[in-house]
Amino acid sequence: MKRAFTLSEILITLGIIGVVTAITLPSLIMNYRKTVWVNQLKSNYTILANGFSQMTNREGNTSLAESETFLSLYGAGCGSNLPLSDGRCINFYKNFKKFFKGNVQTIDNYKYSQEILNPNNKKNYSGNVFIMPNGAILFNYYFYPIGYISAEYNQGHFYIDTNGFKGPNVYGRDIFYFAVILEPPYIVAGGSKLCKETNCVDFPYWQECRGCCKSDSYAPMGFMHNTSCAGRIIDEGWKMNY
Repeated sequence: MKRAFTLSEILITLGIIGVVTAITLPSLIMNYRKTVWVNQLKSNYTILANGFSQMTNREGNTSLAESETFLSLYGAGCGSNLPLSDGRCINFYKNFKKFFKGNVQTIDNYKYSQEILNPNNKKNYSGNVFIMPNGAILFNYYFYPIGYISAEYNQGHFYIDTNGFKGPNVYGRDIFYFAVILEPPYIVAGGSKLCKETNCVDFPYWQECRGCCKSDSYAPMGFMHNTSCAGRIIDEGWKMNY
């Protein structure tokens, strides 16, 4: 004779299932989101690396120093803080668009807001953004003329929001820092081992920095620490282990 479950047994079982779901579901959702963010970063990294590479290969040059795009810069160079009509930027944008097929747009009145992994720190952005065909945006960028004294180790830098204006707009999740150097691979992730080896920027190597894309009691993550996240993701085999 088969024994039927009592109502109390069913309720207990459902309660256990509910508790397990409540514990595991947030972790599953976060792991899924991390996979999406990493895939977006990897896709955009490939697009950017190919774009800068085409600047040299298409014109038969051996480095960005000989590319028409960077030779079009003069003075102190072109950055996202300059008006679109500024003479230092017009030819650069014209050449830049040849390889990245995007458009420049001005974001006024700090309408683009970003956060860091420490949610107590929020930054608002006002300036130009370069919108990629896939919706990703480059912002807070600067590119130096060939031979410019401030470009001893890198020829430029930018932040990329890999899914554009869509959220979460958080450094280390969908916003990452890259430096531009004159030789292959042309773009170098902030905080990476390669960045350390090429002196691409003064930001610290993530493995040698307390709080860089990781939390510890000694150094809670601040804004500068989040610039190392792309480097950590790439160094660890395209994984977001933080």
